[in-house]
Amino acid sequence: MHTPYDFQLEEKPKVLQDTTNFLAYCIESYKFAKQYTGKQVISLFDKYGVLDYIIDCAGALHTTGEQYIIQDIDDYIASSGSKVTCKD
Repeated sequence: MHTPYDFQLEEKPKVLQDTTNFLAYCIESYKFAKQYTGKQVISLFDKYGVLDYIIDCAGALHTTGEQYIIQDIDDYIASSGSKVTCKD
């Protein structure tokens, strides 16, 4: 017999895996588009909190295309990482 707690434990690894895969996709797409190294992208994303932004907005970003995601990241960085909200 499953309890709600068991269900949550079973679902978390899938959600975590989906989020991790999406982050990797965004990092690799940005790296390729800008011709940066992985280290450069991570440094830039760390400086501006881009990974947190992607996680917070994953639902909206996941429904868009690669070019939109890259442009959205550029827009977020241009705003200096200041309290930008997701474009739902």
